Amino acid sequence: MNYSKRLPGVLFNMMWAVTIFFLFINGCNNKPTEPGTDTNEKIKEQLQLLLDNVIVSDNEIHGALLLVEAPKINLKWKSGVGMANTETELQMNADDQFRIASLGKMTLATLVMKLTEEGHLKLDDPIYYYLPDTIMTGLHMLHGYDHGNQITILQLLSHSSGLPDYVEDGNKDENGMTDFLKLLITQPNKFWKPEETIEYAKHYLSPLFTPGSGYHYSDTNYQLLGLILQNITGKALNVLYREKIFVPLGMNHTYMEYYDDPIPSIPGRGLSHVFLAELDYTNLISNSADWAGGGLISTTEDLNRFLRAFVNDQIFQNNQTKLQMLNWLSTGEVGTYYGLGVARINMDEFGMTGIGELYGHDGFPQSFMFYWPKQNVTIIGTLNQAISNYHYQQLILQVFNLLNK
Repeated sequence: MNYSKRLPGVLFNMMWAVTIFFLFINGCNNKPTEPGTDTNEKIKEQLQLLLDNVIVSDNEIHGALLLVEAPKINLKWKSGVGMANTETELQMNADDQFRIASLGKMTLATLVMKLTEEGHLKLDDPIYYYLPDTIMTGLHMLHGYDHGNQITILQLLSHSSGLPDYVEDGNKDENGMTDFLKLLITQPNKFWKPEETIEYAKHYLSPLFTPGSGYHYSDTNYQLLGLILQNITGKALNVLYREKIFVPLGMNHTYMEYYDDPIPSIPGRGLSHVFLAELDYTNLISNSADWAGGGLISTTEDLNRFLRAFVNDQIFQNNQTKLQMLNWLSTGEVGTYYGLGVARINMDEFGMTGIGELYGHDGFPQSFMFYWPKQNVTIIGTLNQAISNYHYQQLILQVFNLLNK
C-alpha cells in the first residue's frame, strides 16, 4: 500500500483533475441549469444510491456519511452507510460523530478572526508578540538565519510562513509514510502536546522559504495559532471554541477530542471508526497530535450549521471579516487556492465549465465540508478512510452532476 496516495489535508488537485476526467468520460453533464427538475424524493433516492456505491466500489471504505442541503429546491438529506464499528458490526447512522481532521482549520481560523474583531490581535502582528522564547528560538532556521520573528498571524493562517508540516514533511519510506506518521503508529499510547509537535518540526524538518514568499500547507502553523489564542485570552482552546463558536451556533455535538468530555450525538454510541488503509486508528491516543490543526469531533448536522452560518454572515460582527478569509492565495496548483483556513476549488480551471467554484476544507480521513455558491448547496461528510481507490471528490462531483440534471 502506497501511503503517499492519501490526501494531504487539503487541495489534492491532481485527484480533482482525475475525478473530473472520470466523470466526463462516463457522461457527466457539465452544463448546469437550475437544480431540481427531478422531484425531491427521486433526488434523495439517487443520493442514497451514490452513497451506497461508495461502499460497494471500495472494500477499504467501511463506513461513510453524507449530508446535502440545497435550499433552492427545499432539499435537505443525510445518510450513513456501512459500519460505524467493524468489530461489533454496528451499522453507521446518519447522525454518527466522526473525526473531522483538517476541517478544523476552517473552524480555528474562524475563531482567530472572531478574536481579531474583538481586538485581541491583528493579522499583521508578528507572532513573537504572543509566544515565548522556548517556541520562537530556532522556529524558522533557513540558510543559517532564524526568520521566526518575521512570521505574522496572517502568514500562519494562509500557510505562507514557510514552516514545515510536522505531519506531511520529512523522510518517507518506500510506502510514502513520513517519520512522524510512523511515530503515531508505533507509539499509539503517546499523548502529544502541541509544543511537542512544534519541537519535532524544529528539530527534524526544515523551512521551505522565507515568511510571506510562498505557500506550503503546514499543520505546524495551526498549532502555533492555537497556542497564541490561549496565551492572549488566558483560556484553553477547547473553552474558547465552546464560548465563541459551538454554543452560539448550536453545535451541540461538537467537542475537542482529549480536552472535552465526549458529547455523544446518539446515546450509547461513540465515534465512528476511522482507518488508514487496514489500520483502525480510532483509539490511538497519538491522535492527540492534531490539536488546533483538526482535533475536533463533530457531526454532519453540526458542521452544516457552522458552514451555513459562515456563508450567511451569521458569525462575524462585520461581513468584511469573512471576505478577508476568502482573499485567495495561489497554491501554485491549477484550480486550487487558499484563503485564511479556507480552500477554494475553481472548477472552470479543470475544464468543468459552468459549475463555478466551491470552498471549504477537507481532512485526512477524507472528511469534507464544502459550499457551492452558484447553487447555494452545502455538502458535508466523510469516508472515514485515509487511503482508498474511491475518493471523496468523486462523490462530490457526482452530487453536483445529479443536482444539475
